[in-house]
Amino acid sequence: MCSSLIFSMSLFNYHLPSLGNAILFLCFVSFASSTLTFTAAANNEKQTEALLTWKSSLEDHSQSLLSAWRGNNSCDFMGVTCDNYGSIIHLNLSNIGLRGTLDGLDFSLLTNLLSLDISNNWIYGSIPSSIGNLSKLNCLTLCNNTLHGNIPPSIGKLKNLHILYLCENYLGGHIPRVIGVLRSLEILSLWKNRLSGPIPLEIGGLTSLTELLLPINNLNGSIPPSIANLTHLSVLHLCKNEISSLIPREIGNLISLNKLELAENNLVGLIPTSLGNLGNLTKLSISQNNLSGPIPREIDLAINSLDGPIPPSIQNLSNLNLLYICSNNLSGPIHGKIGKLLSLKLLDLSNNSLNGSIPSSIGSLTNLTILRLSYNNFYGSLPPEVNQITHLSAFDLSYNELEGQLPDEICQGNQLQNFSIINNHFTGLVPKSLRNRSALIRVRLDRNQLTGNITEAFGIYPRLELVDLSHNYLYGELSWKWESCHNLTSLTISNNNISGEIPSIFGKMTQLQKLDLSSNNLSGVIPRELASFQFLLNLILDNNRITGDIPNEIGFLSKLQYLNLASNNFRGLIPVQLVQCTNLLSLNLSKNNLQGSIPSEMGNMRFLQFLDLSQNQLTGRISQELGKLSVLETMNVSHNRLFGSIPHTFDDMLALTIVDVSYNNLEGPLPNVKAFNEAPFEAIWHNKRLCGNAVGLQKCNSPMSKKGDGDGGHQTTAILALSFSGFLLLAFILIILLIFVRCQRKNITRENIGRSNDLDFLRILNFDGKAFYERILEATEGFDSKFYVGEGAYGIVYKAELPTGQIVAVKKFSSSHEEEFPHFKSFEREI
Repeated sequence: MCSSLIFSMSLFNYHLPSLGNAILFLCFVSFASSTLTFTAAANNEKQTEALLTWKSSLEDHSQSLLSAWRGNNSCDFMGVTCDNYGSIIHLNLSNIGLRGTLDGLDFSLLTNLLSLDISNNWIYGSIPSSIGNLSKLNCLTLCNNTLHGNIPPSIGKLKNLHILYLCENYLGGHIPRVIGVLRSLEILSLWKNRLSGPIPLEIGGLTSLTELLLPINNLNGSIPPSIANLTHLSVLHLCKNEISSLIPREIGNLISLNKLELAENNLVGLIPTSLGNLGNLTKLSISQNNLSGPIPREIDLAINSLDGPIPPSIQNLSNLNLLYICSNNLSGPIHGKIGKLLSLKLLDLSNNSLNGSIPSSIGSLTNLTILRLSYNNFYGSLPPEVNQITHLSAFDLSYNELEGQLPDEICQGNQLQNFSIINNHFTGLVPKSLRNRSALIRVRLDRNQLTGNITEAFGIYPRLELVDLSHNYLYGELSWKWESCHNLTSLTISNNNISGEIPSIFGKMTQLQKLDLSSNNLSGVIPRELASFQFLLNLILDNNRITGDIPNEIGFLSKLQYLNLASNNFRGLIPVQLVQCTNLLSLNLSKNNLQGSIPSEMGNMRFLQFLDLSQNQLTGRISQELGKLSVLETMNVSHNRLFGSIPHTFDDMLALTIVDVSYNNLEGPLPNVKAFNEAPFEAIWHNKRLCGNAVGLQKCNSPMSKKGDGDGGHQTTAILALSFSGFLLLAFILIILLIFVRCQRKNITRENIGRSNDLDFLRILNFDGKAFYERILEATEGFDSKFYVGEGAYGIVYKAELPTGQIVAVKKFSSSHEEEFPHFKSFEREI
């Protein structure tokens, strides 16, 4: 109204004779202004009614989120912006947790809307076709909801649309062809939906488009050649679809393209040479497709089945800052001119068959932040020029044939987080520069030939999560510095020459999930402070010289899955508290000096798959409770002093595939399960009186087994049969001669013969071994353990009392095969 008056006064000054007309015009403007005010008020009232109606259609909690929506003026509502005439032009309700549908929103009453943003909520249902009434809309953002159904064709009515974000929903169907009429569209983002079908040819009509984002859908077919019309496009992202066919050569016309991402599709054929025209490209990802052939001279990258060398023309892509050529079959050396890519920030050539030495020109890539050359065949030493790359955050040379010393000043920048040189032939000391890299998160130096004192080589790393120094030649003692690694989840220093004790301060690494110090020279005891490892999954301390008892506190490690304390000097009992580790999958306590019995409570370890208690001093019977280990696959209790029978509950251990109970005093039938029935003889021998279906044992219902022959009787019989067959033949001849001679001794009375019977029997030992064997069986009651004396070089010694009262010592040989006695002269002396 004020502006109209000023305009009217101007007319009066310059056109005084037309005063009547001016007054008439002033009256018209005043009337029009009043009309507009009345219309705006009416329009605002309708808009308010539309928003409140939609609010009432939402779920109750969402209505409370919009509690500020009350009154008659929608311009005062949260998230609403109006123009000077009271019309809503922006509606932004993102990120507030709304739940409901869009069906209750009458878009025909919001025709002046320029932007609509309802992203990051819980809006479900379909996109109403009435959304096409928003004819002035510039920006539509509905991302990150649970919308489903097809994209309505009415979207093509939004001729003024510049930005369309429908990403991260459950929209399905095809991309509507009418989308091609949106000539003003600059950004189209439909990623992470369930869209299917081909990309419509009409997409080429979006000539103003700068970003096309359609990844993580189910799009198939081919990339339409009409894409060549999108000359303003800077980002093309079609990853993780099912797009097949060739990469169209027309894609080379997109000269403004900065990022081209076609990874994880079904693209086939050669990489078109036209990609060499993309001089502004900074990121190119064509990974995980079915492309083949060599890399063309005009281009540089893919993760497919590419072969051949990297072309020298790679230097032409001088603006490239991300270069992935990983996971192919590339061969040959890296061309020296790769040093021309001065803008490069990421270089990934991993998982190929590249060889040769790493060129010194790599030192020119001073902007590199990530360097990955792992899983190739690079050899030779690392060039000292690599020290010039000071901004590295990730450095990975793993699984190559590199050798020599690592440069002392490698990776000097403070940004270094990941350092990995796994499985090379590096020698010498750990680089000094690593000592002060406090940002380190992962360090992998394992499987090299590094030396030096571990105490001095490493510093304090508060962010460190994983370190693996295994299979080197490091020495020294474990440092107190490790306690500062509060985020450490995995510490592996196995197969080195580390000495000293495990520091009690290790207990401060409360996030630890894996501790592997195996195959070193550690001594002392396990500190009880390790009980604070509440998240520990793997505790591996085998092949050291650790002594003392296994601490009861180990039972506090409730999440423990793998425990290996084998080949140490542990003594005492197996702690019953171990059964509190109910998640154990593997338990190895072998080759120690543990005593007592196997705790029956171990039967409660219901997830246990591997159990090795061999080569200890365990005694007692095997508890029937162990039969409850229904998923146990491997059990080794050999070389102990266990006695009694194997419980019948073992018949239920159907998962058992490998078993070893040898070198004990077990007796009775073997369990009727596959592991025992198919066990090799070496896994059950050197016991007392075992019987069963296993090879080399007597059947449990045979006469010999009833007499208690079992395992030992069979072994002795086999030895006599195989080792003395010649002696038995000679004995038979001599016995005939002896009978003839005795018949001629008429002056010897029956009484004297009776008294001397046993003594004569001993004298003819070499003539009638079988008869002597039967007499010994009777005297020892089938080699019962109560006659046990000790163990010699070739078997067990028993004490026997003959019917005459004469006491003799008898050795039961323990082998059933002649090849078990390689030193036959020593064997003869034993005889």
